[in-house]
Amino acid sequence: MSDDKRAALPDKISAPLAKTLDRGSGKLRSVYRLAEQHCANWCRGGTCEGAGVDLKTGRHFRWRRAGCPCLLALDQRCPYFETAVLSMERRGEKDWPTVTQGVAFREAARLYHVIFPETVGVEPATRKCPDCGKNRIGPRKRCCEECRIRRLRSAQTKAKQTWRKKRGSMSIS
Repeated sequence: MSDDKRAALPDKISAPLAKTLDRGSGKLRSVYRLAEQHCANWCRGGTCEGAGVDLKTGRHFRWRRAGCPCLLALDQRCPYFETAVLSMERRGEKDWPTVTQGVAFREAARLYHVIFPETVGVEPATRKCPDCGKNRIGPRKRCCEECRIRRLRSAQTKAKQTWRKKRGSMSIS
């Protein structure tokens, strides 16, 4: 094989590597699937466009050569994925088309942060309800909707009982 052909081989993706890239490999398989669904740079066959946008100036730039294998398929950190895709962790529960998609996204993002601890993970915007512990609640909420209604009914019942004891015993003559 000539030197020219050997130099050209790394630029092209071999058939076994292409199959591996299609499925995603190693530790980041669920994260790779996440990139397939949400990354603007992901192309069919597991390659990366390598394009980015400077949000301050609005100018497009290349941070990587187009057609290279996706970094996530090679179990490496991807700066575009971290800034563009993982920022969707901040979405609320109702912003996802289905609850399962939101849960799968958060689980894959958590896995990415576990594998690459140097990436700062966003604290989840939701937490469990302190009363029942079943449902997730958003920021600035004391409890879930079910517990809020239960608390409201309990407070109203108590207020009515107090009113009946104080004023309800007076008869109207």
